[in-house]
Amino acid sequence: MKKIESFTNKSIKWVKKLLTDSKQRKQENLAVIETKKIFLTVLESIDSKDIEAIFVTHDFLMGNKRLLHKFDDRINLCPNSIFNSASGLKSPDGIICVFRPKKNKIIVDKNSNYIALYNLQNPHNLGAVIRSCLGFNIKGIFLIGNCCDLYHPETIRSSMGYVFNMQVEKFNDFDYFLQYIKTNSLHLLAMANNSRAIDIFNYKNKAGNCFIIGNEGHGLPENVLNKCSTIIKIPLNKTVESLNASVAASIVAFYLDHENN
Repeated sequence: MKKIESFTNKSIKWVKKLLTDSKQRKQENLAVIETKKIFLTVLESIDSKDIEAIFVTHDFLMGNKRLLHKFDDRINLCPNSIFNSASGLKSPDGIICVFRPKKNKIIVDKNSNYIALYNLQNPHNLGAVIRSCLGFNIKGIFLIGNCCDLYHPETIRSSMGYVFNMQVEKFNDFDYFLQYIKTNSLHLLAMANNSRAIDIFNYKNKAGNCFIIGNEGHGLPENVLNKCSTIIKIPLNKTVESLNASVAASIVAFYLDHENN
């Protein structure tokens, strides 16, 4: 165990950088989590050897000795003031963990369903989509184009740490993704509320589907809509034109899971 006694400590500067800089996280292939609840969730999906460092306050350490004893060589004990200066939370509970996440690539199963997110920008939305998809048996998530960082702290918090349980595949180019979908014989369906769309409750294919959901502000562009086999809408009253991307994904995931049960 190491004791940190300075705000300018190299390890404190390092973890601050990782929390705020996605380029740094990608460069070092690291993720950072906070709170005991998320730490416990993540421990179920990674090997303990993948943990690089743990930063804790004295109170947290005293209350969680059994949980932390096997990580003693990687623990950095911090005074509350120094710990709080590094944390990305307004009310931290005393633990920050840096670890090396395992890549969880998609293995396509034609008896399962998938969701694709096109240029999704909000990390909170991404985390919420992941959490709902795991809850409703979506097999994997495709990130298409310029999506937000999968390991953004807000994505991790919004998913409650389940981001590390989900199969995820990223495609920078939509046409390359489209070829992948065709090669794996999946039905690509666009989510959009327009005149060409059919009601989701009239869509009866129970498996082998990939629903693509667009950007929060602009939805899906016309060239993407034209390359999907079907356009699907969630019926709404006239008060609102569209739903939040994470809400739409949750409804689709629930509907597919309900249909399969």
